[in-house]
Amino acid sequence: KTLVMWARRTRVEEAALPPLWLGDRQVGTTNAYAYLGLLVSADGLWHQHTSRLLASLERKCTVLCAVARRLSSSCLRLVRQLVMAVIMPKISYGWPVWRPPSQATWSSLLACVVRPLRFALGLPPCAPHSDVLAEAGLPDLKALFDILAVQFERRLAEMSAAHLASKRLKLLKAEPLHRPSKRTPPLTDI
Repeated sequence: KTLVMWARRTRVEEAALPPLWLGDRQVGTTNAYAYLGLLVSADGLWHQHTSRLLASLERKCTVLCAVARRLSSSCLRLVRQLVMAVIMPKISYGWPVWRPPSQATWSSLLACVVRPLRFALGLPPCAPHSDVLAEAGLPDLKALFDILAVQFERRLAEMSAAHLASKRLKLLKAEPLHRPSKRTPPLTDI
């Protein structure tokens, strides 16, 4: 089924958007579109993708915690491998194209990584996340994001100059996404 998603920054009434026709059939509209495992929203934000990801991770985390509870106290290596095989790829899929939109989202994602490891180590819920990650030998999620972003940029830079992604990277480097505001400086001498 074909759908159209109108990308926009501001809220626009659906009636104000022009209809799109494919032959004699009108194409339906949507506010979010799933593409290659990422839920792209019309507003360019990642809240819908994040909500779907957290719901999926919660189910997986619950199963891993149940496995960790049933195993002996020396199961850290197995639970670590399960976290690396099940939880981490789910979180990092699509990075650096998408990024968690808030600190609360980063914390929720980190909790999904830490909770099964904490059960495997027999630690209380108040155990600091950084200590649990260090004990398991796993990187912090923000550090992992930075590593993956650098690797992605390096792959783009190594592509042939004719490749579309290489051209886009050169444009982004020439024109940064975040431009300084053009506000007038405050008056200092009055």
